[in-house]
Formats: sequence, C-alpha cells, structure tokens
Amino acid sequence: MTALFNSDHPSSSAQHVHSSFPCLRVLEVVSLPKGFPKWQKYASHFSLTIDDVSDLKSLPNGFMQHLSALQELKIYNCRMLTVLLQNEIGFDLLPSSLQRLYICFDCDSLGKLPQSMCNLHCLKELRIEGAIELASLFEGMHNLTSLRDLRISNCENLESLPKELHTLMPLQKFVIESCPALVSFQERWLPTALQHLEIIDCKNLESLPKELHILTFLQKFIIKSCPALVSFQETGLPTALQYLKIIDCKNLELPPKQLHTLMSLRRFVIKSCPVLVSFQGTGLSTALRQLEIIDCKNLESLPEGLHKLTSLHSLKIEECPALESFPDMGLPIPLMELLIQKCGKLNSLPKGLHKLTNLVLLKIVGCSFLMECKSLEPLQKLGLHNFTSLYDLTIGGCAALLSFPKGLLPTNLREFCIKDCPILESLHDGLSDLTSLKRLEIQNCPMLKQRYQKKEGEEWSKIAQIHGVLIDDEWQ
Repeated sequence: MTALFNSDHPSSSAQHVHSSFPCLRVLEVVSLPKGFPKWQKYASHFSLTIDDVSDLKSLPNGFMQHLSALQELKIYNCRMLTVLLQNEIGFDLLPSSLQRLYICFDCDSLGKLPQSMCNLHCLKELRIEGAIELASLFEGMHNLTSLRDLRISNCENLESLPKELHTLMPLQKFVIESCPALVSFQERWLPTALQHLEIIDCKNLESLPKELHILTFLQKFIIKSCPALVSFQETGLPTALQYLKIIDCKNLELPPKQLHTLMSLRRFVIKSCPVLVSFQGTGLSTALRQLEIIDCKNLESLPEGLHKLTSLHSLKIEECPALESFPDMGLPIPLMELLIQKCGKLNSLPKGLHKLTNLVLLKIVGCSFLMECKSLEPLQKLGLHNFTSLYDLTIGGCAALLSFPKGLLPTNLREFCIKDCPILESLHDGLSDLTSLKRLEIQNCPMLKQRYQKKEGEEWSKIAQIHGVLIDDEWQ
C-alpha cells in the first residue's frame, strides 16, 4: 500500500501513519509548505519519496533510526536542502539496507553529501541531479561494493570525480551530464567492468580519459554537447564497443582513430560536428550494421571502403551540404536501407546502386541532382523500376518536377512518399502500375494536395483504392 501526504493533510495525521497502515511499503511526502512530519516507527517502509518540501534544510534529527529497512529514498525539488543529515551520529545514519538513492531536480542548495553514504554496501543505483552547490562527492566511495548505476547531472560546481571511482568493480553504467566545471578526468578513473558510458553537456571538458581503451567490457559510449573537445585520445576505443554516438561536439576535428579495429561495433552515429571535414583515411569496422552521418556542415567526403562493409544494413547521410560525391567503389551489396537527405552539393547517386538487390527502403530528399530535373532523369537512368526488393520509397525536394513519369517505380512497391514538390500536378501516370501500393504520403506539394484530397479533389478517385493516403499529416 502507498500513503501520500501533501499540503492538504495536517502533519499530525502523518505522525500516526504507522499505526494506521501497519503494512505500509511506499510513502510519498509531497508539497508541504513548511514543517515536516514527526515520524514514529517505520521499520517496514521499503520506499520513501520526499518531493517539494519547501523549507526542508535537512532531514530531522533521529529521522533515519526509524527506517532501518528502507530500500529506496528519493528526494526531489527541495530547494532549501543544504545537507541531507544534520548530525551523523549513533543510529541517525543512512540505513545500510538502502538500494536506490535519488537526490534530483532543483535541490539547488545542497553542498554536501552524507559521509555515511560510504556504508551503503547494498546500494545499487545512485542519482545526484541538480545539486548546483555540490563541489565534490564523498570519500570512501570504494565501499559501495554493489553499485551498478551512477548518474551525476546538473552539478554546476562539480570540478572532479572521486579518485577511487575506478575501484567500483560492479559499476556497469555511468552517466555524467551538465557539469560545466569539469575540465578533464584523472587517470584510472573508471572501473574496467563498465558497460555503458555517457558524457553529455560538459561544456569545458577538453579531453577524454586516456585509459578509455582498457575498458574491455564497454559496449555503449555516448559523447554529446562537449564543445571544448577537439579530438579523441590516441590510444583508441575499447574493442568490445558495440554502439558509438558522437553528437554536437562543435570543435571536434577528427573522428576516433582505429575505428576499423572495433570488430564488435554495430552502430556508429556522428551528428552535428561542423568542424569535421573528412575521416582522413579512417576506415570503419566490417562488423558495422548501422551508420549515420548527420548535420556535419563541412564534411566533404565519406569514409573510404564503404563497399567493404559487408554487414552494413542501414546507411543514413543527412544535412551534409558540403558533400559532393560518394566513394568511387560504391556501397555494400547487402545494404537494406539508404537515406540521403539535404545534401545540397551532392551531384550524383552512389555508383552501382542498381546492384543493391537487398534494398527495401530508399529515401532521397533535398539533393541537387534531383532538385533541378523536370522528370527525375537520374532515377530513370538508374533503372529504379528494376529494384524488385524495394518496399518503401521517399522522393522529395524536386522544385522543377512537373509530372511523374510512367514506369519509373517498381510495381511491387508497398509505400511511397512524395514531398516538397511545389509545382508537381499529378501522380496518376507514375502510380498506375503499382498494384501492391498500400500507403501513399504527400507532404508539402500544394497542387497535389488540391487534386487528391478526399471528396474535394478532382483526382481522388484515381487513388481511392490505396488503403492509406496521408496528405500533410492528415489521413484521407
């Protein structure tokens, strides 16, 4: 059973909660404008949440000695909270039974964590979020022998992480976010058993850990919004890595080295890195299944050897306006999904595209080689109608396209989207042979919208047999 106390309940009623609810397991205290309940015996409580107690500066003296079986403690939005425990003496310590501890969301004044946290041998998850005044964590962190998940975020004055962090051998996931005072990491700062690492919005972080490559169990690594980061460490990345995401690193000049050696890497995303010009001969792992290169404004060339990535199933290239061409050797034959969008200088499709016999999804939007043509000549020369495996096709950004040519599309196409074609008047000729078409989507094509709207459009009857018709996000 859960009991919830808020500002509409007098604190005196909370004093007798144990006698009223002898089997109570979850207790939430929410929005007390002032004052805090005087607690009796709560040895049976498994979870306690304290949320928005406006004048709470610390938990009352003697509070913890009645919570010897507490497993989960969550403290949210207590802006006046300066210390968690006023006097850590006797039994008034954090209970050793605690497994999850969250101090989150606008606990702005918290400047110190309880030293008794080092005795939480059962603690599995620790979250410290929004403690702006917190400059350091606590000593004795190596005693947290069960900790698996650690998240630290929005701690604006946190300058360093505990030196003993690397001794937390059970730690599997570590996220550090929005800690602008953090400039670098000490040597030997991470436990080698770590599997998931995220470093996000650390605006002054200049370098990554030197020993990152020795994290032999690391499978997922996300680095995001770190504008002071210029390059990765020379030693490379751990070989067990399966997922790598690099986002919004404004001054990153080069991608990680030795990517081709990461034989477990399945997905690689690099996005919003405007200084990146090329991969400078850096190849990619042949184990890669998904590759996304998005919003790299000055990227002029793609990685070499794309055609050798025989495990690659999905390739997405979007918002790379300086990119002019694909590598000469083309793309890997097993490719199943190809998305090319908003690459304004791109002057041709990848070579050998007709050889991609497994391709089921193709999206080409906002690219120069299509935008100026009046009848989609590049796609006609490609022999798009021969792509018998193609299931889903999107074409868009053809400003000069007047009509859709007959026989262009494969007859077994199931889903088709046309977008951003302002003077395109009709689709009927192009769709008349598509006996398997189940979904038609029209976006930002004003003349088509006028003709194909249900009931009102003069050509609605020509597409009425299609099961799903979506025009400007409205189903017909």
